[in-house]
Amino acid sequence: MSNKLPNDVFVPLASDLLDKKKPKYEALYDHIKEAIFSGRLKTNDKLPSSRYLSKLVGISRNSVLTAYELLFSEGFIESRKGAGTFIADIADLKPLLGKVATTAFTQENIRISDSGKRINAIESPMCLEAAEPREQILQPAQPAMDVFPYREWQACVAKSLRDVSTYSEQPAMGVFLLREQIKEFLLLTRGVRCDVGEVMITSGSQQALSIALSLLVNSDDSVLLEEIGFKGIDGALSSLGALQATLPIDEQGICFNKEDDICQQAKTLILTPSRSFPLGHTLSLQRRLAIIEWAYETQGWIIEDDYDSEFIFSGHSIASLQGLDSGGRVIYTGTFSRTMFPGIRLGYIVLPAILVPLFNKYKRFVDGGLSAQQQAAMGLFMQNGAYSRHLRRMRKLYKSRKTMLDQLVRKEIPSLSLIPSDGGMHSVYCFQENQNDITICRKANQQGLGIRALSSYQRTQQFNKDSRTGIILGYAGATEEHMHKGVTLLRQIMDEESIKKADY
Repeated sequence: MSNKLPNDVFVPLASDLLDKKKPKYEALYDHIKEAIFSGRLKTNDKLPSSRYLSKLVGISRNSVLTAYELLFSEGFIESRKGAGTFIADIADLKPLLGKVATTAFTQENIRISDSGKRINAIESPMCLEAAEPREQILQPAQPAMDVFPYREWQACVAKSLRDVSTYSEQPAMGVFLLREQIKEFLLLTRGVRCDVGEVMITSGSQQALSIALSLLVNSDDSVLLEEIGFKGIDGALSSLGALQATLPIDEQGICFNKEDDICQQAKTLILTPSRSFPLGHTLSLQRRLAIIEWAYETQGWIIEDDYDSEFIFSGHSIASLQGLDSGGRVIYTGTFSRTMFPGIRLGYIVLPAILVPLFNKYKRFVDGGLSAQQQAAMGLFMQNGAYSRHLRRMRKLYKSRKTMLDQLVRKEIPSLSLIPSDGGMHSVYCFQENQNDITICRKANQQGLGIRALSSYQRTQQFNKDSRTGIILGYAGATEEHMHKGVTLLRQIMDEESIKKADY
């Protein structure tokens, strides 16, 4: 066969190769394989000689030979003695010919599990939507990286890398040094009572929650939740097929009555007792005791998310729920993503002793453990006192930044009503008149504010109450300049929305 037919296939390749960042032989290999799949090259078509093709498309002969060798080793082409190189007769490829380019996956035709379908059906809340890779100047939960002790942290990282023991496989529960430091830290600061063997390192509080739910909650089980809270929990529950049962929140935290039918039907409660998320209310002692009594009577589980209790600005935060539990019904979770930096991806879970063997086995199955060097570095950072010093500095700084932001908002946007809170990394402001917080936040975030709509954290109501609307502004990672810029932009956007509403 002459080279005429293959030339029609290869001539367009010459210009394409000039734009390819991949190696020339790989581009040629891909081009020939695609031509086979699409039917432009058919069984018994003769390929040009390596010398001829190298001149035709402007690449070295070695690149052509390498591409041919790859195609030959995979069975796409064959060499015939004295005749040349030909497209092989591949029966299994015949159903694909002419169809590859037109085959496309859609959300309707992909084959996924029932769990996957439940997750796919969930509408992503604004707080989980992918953000532009740029600065979000008032985004909640962003620590003050402008004053982070980089040198101290880097010294701990360097030391952990020199420790040859961190290069060996580690226990699924995590590096011992870090678990030991967490145990001591939590006892001192949160009143958490545990042994080192009951502390498990996770990639964050979200993984801790996911593991706990996977092992303790069945499909169709009812799980008690705060009516306003982190929507990542909802996704984890939906994937299991579990049912949500929401309880209202007031200034004393979650409203809990163990005699209510909704509480009697559930066996698991997830809550943020030290500072309800995102409102910042502290659960009263009376309700704490009632919740623990409920867990004893129903043999239920309490999952305590202590997400930013490190940042209380006056006095000491109330002790953890776990510290009041003498019957092993509370599972305690925490994270370093807020106190250190988001990219650290380290958290922990403190387990009742009875659950340790099960959780240990499960974690070994699902991930086998996290980076030992990162864990060791965090353990060293805590051991040498750098972590405690860092937290003390941040408490002082965040208190100052919160005061600055709240005063600025009060002056520039008096229509926003502050929900009182004495700690944390963000402030919550409610609208005094009905406004669409989702629309306002979306427009603000297009301009780089990174703020959150209060209503996006609202779960399905069971008490016929109107959803609360408002704005959540982060101050921890915001400088004074950021705050002035962000609040000015927010005021302009809210004014524009008010004008549009009035026009209607």
